[in-house]
Amino acid sequence: MKVFAGMFPARIATASITLLIVAFAVFFYRPESSPGEDTKSEGTAIYDSSETDWDDYLWPTDAGTVRTSDFAEFRRTHFHAGLDVSTGGRTGYNVFAMRDGWVHSLNFQPGGYGWILILRHHDGYYTSYAHLRSATDSIMQSYYDKLRLLGKSYGLATWERGEFPVTRGDIIAYTGDTGAGPPHLHFEIRDKDFNPVNPGLSRNLRPVDSLPPEIRQLMLVPLDASSSINESWSNLLLTPVGSGPLYSIGAMPVIRGNVGVMVRAHDRANGATDYPSPYRLRLLVDGREYFTSTMMRFADSLAWHIRIDRDHSLMQAMKGEFRKLYREEGNRLDFYVPRDIGAGVLSAESIGIGRKHLSVIAEDIAGNRASATFTVMLAADVRIQHEVSGNDLRLKLLTPDLCDELRVVQDAKPNVVVTSWNSDQAVQGVSMDMRRYHGSTLRIVTIDTVGNEQIHARFRPGPASRTAGRLYTRREIIFDEIVYDLRMSSPFTEPPVVRISQGGRVARGRVFALDASRYRAVLPTWAGFSGLARIEVEYNIGLKHIQWTDSLHGVHITPHLGGQIVSDDGQFVLSFSPFDVYRPMLCFIETLSSDTEPSYRVTPDDVPLSGRPLAAFRWTESDRRVLIQVDSPMRSYADEGHPLSHAITARVGRFLGRYRLLRDTSGPDIRIELARRSREAIRVAIGDSVSGVESASIVAMIDDMIVPLHYSERRAQWYVPSAILERYDGREFSVHVKDRLGNESSETRKLR
Repeated sequence: MKVFAGMFPARIATASITLLIVAFAVFFYRPESSPGEDTKSEGTAIYDSSETDWDDYLWPTDAGTVRTSDFAEFRRTHFHAGLDVSTGGRTGYNVFAMRDGWVHSLNFQPGGYGWILILRHHDGYYTSYAHLRSATDSIMQSYYDKLRLLGKSYGLATWERGEFPVTRGDIIAYTGDTGAGPPHLHFEIRDKDFNPVNPGLSRNLRPVDSLPPEIRQLMLVPLDASSSINESWSNLLLTPVGSGPLYSIGAMPVIRGNVGVMVRAHDRANGATDYPSPYRLRLLVDGREYFTSTMMRFADSLAWHIRIDRDHSLMQAMKGEFRKLYREEGNRLDFYVPRDIGAGVLSAESIGIGRKHLSVIAEDIAGNRASATFTVMLAADVRIQHEVSGNDLRLKLLTPDLCDELRVVQDAKPNVVVTSWNSDQAVQGVSMDMRRYHGSTLRIVTIDTVGNEQIHARFRPGPASRTAGRLYTRREIIFDEIVYDLRMSSPFTEPPVVRISQGGRVARGRVFALDASRYRAVLPTWAGFSGLARIEVEYNIGLKHIQWTDSLHGVHITPHLGGQIVSDDGQFVLSFSPFDVYRPMLCFIETLSSDTEPSYRVTPDDVPLSGRPLAAFRWTESDRRVLIQVDSPMRSYADEGHPLSHAITARVGRFLGRYRLLRDTSGPDIRIELARRSREAIRVAIGDSVSGVESASIVAMIDDMIVPLHYSERRAQWYVPSAILERYDGREFSVHVKDRLGNESSETRKLR
């Protein structure tokens, strides 16, 4: 692995530098898109709910008021952007304009919204209505006319202000079952920048709700590899007990370092069939508001951040939706108060050591509340320096304000305090002779200012056994930290020392004693860390000094700075813009062998990204009909046109994974079938197994007249409705279409 700032072998220097220049030139390039197709905003400020008149909104259907999905509910790839209303398994109920305005757009999105109609209103806000059977006849006819003027048969049509006005309460569409899910109506409210806003902010759009939320589980999670809960580096699940809206937890966990609180809670509403996460979650420390998460609005471009707002790994493990009551560095959602990086994190540094009384309050949008209370003990994370020279143990306290006493304890029944020093003595440096304790297990312990004990080392001084000396290791990467499990078959004769060096910088890691023969070592990486790193573990066995070494290639990517990864052969670059990751990560690249196009695996591939890194492949051929594919937990394809030569580039993927090029030099396959007695009078099957069909390019014609196409999700094909075919007396039907790389195909069928 090589990085942007590194040196390149002469044989690939020119190719690598050219590709890097191309990648750097588009490093911060992100095309904008329009409302109704994609999103406009990368982030938002704290929402001002006075921007629109919430009393002006009308309930949008006569199908009833039973809610089946709420705003910001979990979806596999996004926050749910609106409310779902049950239609009792039926279609055809009226859909009303919620406010005065005009028709903004109409489109069909298979597998998603289905038919989606969007209105724009005079204050700049939008309302959306989805999964429709159809819009009204007048809107549909205007839609067909728009498509014909655009020279296409399918896709998005838009209207300007004044072209198609609507009045509050007008029938604009009919409920259906198109897109995802059974028959229901999905409706949304979006702000001036097309960001989804919680419809429940309007009293007219709330379901009847007199029920408080349910708090199912809480979880404490260490936020770095050195932080612990009850001397463990694993998450701690807490189950509240109690009835009604008041819950409590009896245990008092001991927290050391940086720890976050996560909550699994469900909202309930009278008659509702869903159990969404509550509108607002609050964390109080000793009665003081410490962190709040309120689901009022999210930037449309950040809808994927549901896997950052909730814990992705727990959802993947089917453990439920746990919302985080803390803000990570690259999380740009505007749900949170305060908005500072690290807000909500529990640590002795931020709120002091000692007992802290915590309350988690879940609140729905109607004001019903439930709370869970518990107590934690925040222990000081005391730092010491230790060194063994012969039989002399030398200790120095590095954090005197946090520590009352430094002890050396002999493991026995009962344990024996061999010697101790107060903080004033220990900060100056102290020592002890260990000869009389050869063969005994010793512990180095500190006592913080509220009495919490912290074990820094366990070891057995003196001569080692004949079998001692071999070190057994296991390595894992936790975001941007390198963690080793260090084991020996017999006890260490002194605590090990660990270091990491890279690019001329050396950093000492932390070690945590699990027992006398096993330690946990945590090593940092840092911004600018890139390329080969060397890890050293030093320890003594009796009089023998032993050094164990390891190495790895990695690149440290940060939320605020981004970074770049370059393959060894210089043919591939992955560029991270600021905020493409939500936490600092140590990334790795592997070149995979292939008989055709080269491919590269970038890891970790199990951590969600907060943005879309720019992938760039060196490409010198004149035929640029290739695209980039990423095989990750969610396979995706992308191509990004760019005038610079010698590279194929794309922003692609919500996870890292295997990146490869796919060639596509042929157009889509087209098959036309006549079914005159069916409501789908002319059926058109279009497929492209490589780059996919560019559905907006489809042009269907009867003789020389463009005709609109609808899409059948049941058959996965397009069709001309019989009602439309009856208007034409043509001899020939033809279809012209492109794939996503511009390859074209045409097919013609005689009608009579």
